[in-house]
Amino acid sequence: MADVELELRRELEELLRSACRIAGAGHAALALAESDWNVAEFLTCDHDVPCGPDVAWPSVKECLDLTPKSQQVVRIPARGDALTERPPNPQIASLLAVPVRLLAESYGWLCLLNKAGDADFTDQDEELAAEFATSAARAVEISRLRRQQRRRERWLKGASELTTMLLGEVDLFEAMGLVTRRVREISGAEFSSVVLCTPEDCSEFAYNAVDGLGLEGSAVRIHRPGIAASVIESGRPVVTNDVTQDKRYNPPVEWQERLGVLGLAMFMPLTASEQVLGTLVVGWRKGSPEESMAAREAQNVQIFADQAALALQQVRVQHERTRHELWVEATSRLASLLLREVDRDEAMRLVVSQLRGISGADFGGILLVDPSDTDSVHTVVFEGVGIPGVPSDLNIPRQGLVASVIESGRRVVSADYARLEGHLPPSEWQAALSVVGLGMLIPLIADGQMLGVLFAAWRRGSPHENIAAGEVEQVQTFADLASLALQRVRTQNDHEELLLLQDRQRISRDLHDHVLQHMFGISLRLKSALDLQADLEARQRVGEAIEDLDETSRQVRAVVFGPSHDDVG
Repeated sequence: MADVELELRRELEELLRSACRIAGAGHAALALAESDWNVAEFLTCDHDVPCGPDVAWPSVKECLDLTPKSQQVVRIPARGDALTERPPNPQIASLLAVPVRLLAESYGWLCLLNKAGDADFTDQDEELAAEFATSAARAVEISRLRRQQRRRERWLKGASELTTMLLGEVDLFEAMGLVTRRVREISGAEFSSVVLCTPEDCSEFAYNAVDGLGLEGSAVRIHRPGIAASVIESGRPVVTNDVTQDKRYNPPVEWQERLGVLGLAMFMPLTASEQVLGTLVVGWRKGSPEESMAAREAQNVQIFADQAALALQQVRVQHERTRHELWVEATSRLASLLLREVDRDEAMRLVVSQLRGISGADFGGILLVDPSDTDSVHTVVFEGVGIPGVPSDLNIPRQGLVASVIESGRRVVSADYARLEGHLPPSEWQAALSVVGLGMLIPLIADGQMLGVLFAAWRRGSPHENIAAGEVEQVQTFADLASLALQRVRTQNDHEELLLLQDRQRISRDLHDHVLQHMFGISLRLKSALDLQADLEARQRVGEAIEDLDETSRQVRAVVFGPSHDDVG
């Protein structure tokens, strides 16, 4: 920004020389109030030589100290001013000072000194000086806006770097390190850090990235409360002019001495998709020029924080994508295994073990219904920390949530499952299941038939609990696979019965086509022979043989076709 400062200085020097020449003053001085944008405090010129320290600022300021705080025009005549109760500074014979002001903004003073010929400055000189003061104010304001624009461009460039980074794979610590470094480089801050809630314990916060004051690479945790905690809870930024005096100030103990140099500090929420992920902390050295500049840039710091939040969100998305790939892989592997010939109990144990392995569930089980038993369900598998060995086909009462899911066909998912009305586990499981936070009870349905329920649960505060809460559909997929496996086992049993029935039908056809027809033919021939037999005893014996043969045919038909088939067609 040196070119902007140089251009402004040259413009102001030319303005002062013109004021000297037109007003007939020996010197002109421009005294600017301390600026947020590092504008020079004092310039002095005469109409013959370039600007230089011909008239010292303390001499001019001594006269301006007499100025009323209302910043009205000051005119000190050559003969002195009785109202001041002391003569002007010996270096200053006469003085005309007008405020440099644009609209309501005050920039300082434009002074004309030592009117030629020891004359006094006139009303016309005052009007002229006021015009030059307005021109000076415009020049300073334009320079300020240009500086703001240049600085804003630096902020946007830094934000663009983060955006570019988001297009690829993002490492959490690399992304947060870039954020803390760039925010210091752009803003002139002494310290910056990213504070995130620790996943395993949200009562703690971790400084995941730190830059400045020799604390680079530090990684510490702090407990609630604190400014960072209030920002994460409220989602609103906190800007404090003297952070070390803020009652909520709660840095790590080992950092307090080094952070004691900070004055202005900003705590900006890292918000993405309406969720506060953490806090960006930026602090400036007390009394530094950068501190006063930064006071106007809270919005730019927040924009930077928003980009940092997007980087954090990208990390989470990548993590979720990786986890999704693990789910897909596990589901595919499980489906492949279940397509083979499989035992029912073995299949259900496989479903539960795979589900617990990928989701981190602390408890898992499958309970099946028996259409002939409406009062109980029986376990195929049920396991978890503190659950005693559960034998297969153990009957437990069909009641509470289990009965509700079986009757309605709708799943139950709750972040506080153990406290739900209707959670009625067997007494020997109650102590183990009392620690459950997230719980899912999902119906097993195939071809519209209720087969049972799948249970999955996580301990309250488990590191897997929050992630699993967003994976209900993946658990549902495992339940669907379990349903298909159960249906397939039933299909296998039906297939075996069908084979037996087909064998029976084949045997029936063979008996009908050969044996029964042959027996029927024998019976007809015997009846014909009976008519030709004259011997009474022989006729009786042939008749008895015919009756025995017919009875045998009826019995065979009853076995093959059922008791209703009395005739051979």
